[in-house]
Amino acid sequence: MEKKANLITRRPSKPPSLWERHLWYLPLSLLVGFAVLCPILAGIAGMMLFTDAPNWMISCMAAVALLFSGYTMGYFVGYHRRRHGFKTGLFCGIAFFLYC
Repeated sequence: MEKKANLITRRPSKPPSLWERHLWYLPLSLLVGFAVLCPILAGIAGMMLFTDAPNWMISCMAAVALLFSGYTMGYFVGYHRRRHGFKTGLFCGIAFFLYC
């Protein structure tokens, strides 16, 4: 009787990507958040040069800018990471809040 060859191959496992390593996704997501936030705030500052708005309107525009940049940051990380979406978004939001 002939022996059949063992065809099980052992491939070396690839190293985990940057998105799968502990909290290394936070600096990248903060960079995206600030890249979205800075032009919005520059637009608000440019608009304030030509018009005089009440304080409540300025704070409302700043809050909308922060919310939009935080959403974009969470969407970016969620798109690339594709796992633990709520936890990832929560960590990104806390980091953005603490840094700003």
